[in-house]
Amino acid sequence: AQALDDGRATRAAAEGIRARRDSAFQGLGSPPKGEHGRTVLLTGGTGLVGGALLHKLVTSVGAVGGPLAGRFDRIIALVRPGRAGAITSSTAVRDAISAGLVVPWQADLAAPGFGLSSHARRELAATAGLILHCAADLSFTLPYGELAPANVAATRELITLMDEGSAKQLVLVSSASVLQAPEHRSPGCAVANGIQLARDEASALPDPAALSVSYARTKWAADVMGSAAREAGFAVTIVRPPWIAADLAGPFAPFGRDAKRGGDFLDRFASACAALGAFPVGPFGWNVVDAGYVAEVVMAAARAPHVPVFHAGLPAPLPATALGEAFAMAGQPLAPVPASDWLARNETALRADPGYPLRPLTPLFDNGHIAGGLSPIGAYIGGLMPELQSTNTLALLAHDGVAPSQAALTGPVRAALRASAPAQ
Repeated sequence: AQALDDGRATRAAAEGIRARRDSAFQGLGSPPKGEHGRTVLLTGGTGLVGGALLHKLVTSVGAVGGPLAGRFDRIIALVRPGRAGAITSSTAVRDAISAGLVVPWQADLAAPGFGLSSHARRELAATAGLILHCAADLSFTLPYGELAPANVAATRELITLMDEGSAKQLVLVSSASVLQAPEHRSPGCAVANGIQLARDEASALPDPAALSVSYARTKWAADVMGSAAREAGFAVTIVRPPWIAADLAGPFAPFGRDAKRGGDFLDRFASACAALGAFPVGPFGWNVVDAGYVAEVVMAAARAPHVPVFHAGLPAPLPATALGEAFAMAGQPLAPVPASDWLARNETALRADPGYPLRPLTPLFDNGHIAGGLSPIGAYIGGLMPELQSTNTLALLAHDGVAPSQAALTGPVRAALRASAPAQ
């Protein structure tokens, strides 16, 4: 066990060093002068946030009086090879593709130059005026080296693109995880809802080696890279969302993402609670928003390039009991148990049940990943993770009448109940 703990600490330190090295940006010139291009470049058009954003872009860019109308005349949506068909799930997007407003391009963000031809690259450099970077390789279990091509190198590629051709603005979707290094603090330091230290839009990022998962370190490197480009004079705005749930109004797709990557963590966590008949309570909260709200924040960032960072969280995290309340409202009440007891039940299920919903994400519950011998999830529900504070962003969005829903946890609960329902 000690050897495993030492190995994880060594890996965290090595990945922290690599994240710092990868975030260094050299050779960036001055931002291009003149008019902005009239093309919106969207990455991750079939993803959770990118898909919601594309739908909003269609009505914003194409509609008379829309917030981006008049600035742009087409949207190039980069989608993963073989996923081009997934972009047409919305009627509005299908109509926009037929009208030429949306142009899907197949691209691999992990490949040099996104795997695009030199002609396509020149076209983007010449015509893009707004880059909305939503794509990411989301995994809480894979190592830094497997995630860096899509999460770090792709960001570098887009910033390099800003240095060419027309003037451009970049909105970079980062993650609250870049701020969440566990805090070992006394109970007397707790604030509202038992949450420990909060991090706002102006907070400095921690040492990447102190972050609990490799995914957070890759997002840290991209985040730092974006800030460096902004300091060099480029129009870069960073958006950091917390946990993201699928929109309640969207189609239901149980565990629709790759289990190896664990992009559906909230759905699986809720399903695990249903399987155990219990949910954890303790000094932590649920800062969960839906994908549609994150898309609204990205749109606001596109309209306000003078603001360096947006945080897309709730005004305050919901209490730990909110998950149990969501289950009760759905007609399946669960028992509240202390976080330590829930973790013990979860560990038993992880070992005994191959079909347990959280089984593909077992490393998140392995102790020793972070200082103090804790697991990433153990630190979170133990109230040791700093929370995302979004006060400044919420004040800006209030002028547009935009606010996050307090009911986003209902989405994972719905997914859990449908996944456990007997087949008809």
